[in-house]
Amino acid sequence: MNKTLLASAVALSLASASAQAITLYDQGGTKVDHYGRLQLQLKNADGDNEIEDNGSRLGFRITHQIDDNLTAFGRVEFRFD
Repeated sequence: MNKTLLASAVALSLASASAQAITLYDQGGTKVDHYGRLQLQLKNADGDNEIEDNGSRLGFRITHQIDDNLTAFGRVEFRFD
């Protein structure tokens, strides 16, 4: 039972390790990217299996080219259950 649980946890962690991003806006020196990460864990309590959130998040990255030598940037992340 413990080997199955460990194998499932490793598979879930490898599947959730990658984050995907898409560009929502990219014009005039301003770029807005949206990204997210789904991270789950398998919990086994007395033979009862349960999948729980383990740090999933959604976020936005914003950059704006002010001039050739100066770029402003920002990032916002939201975590949820």
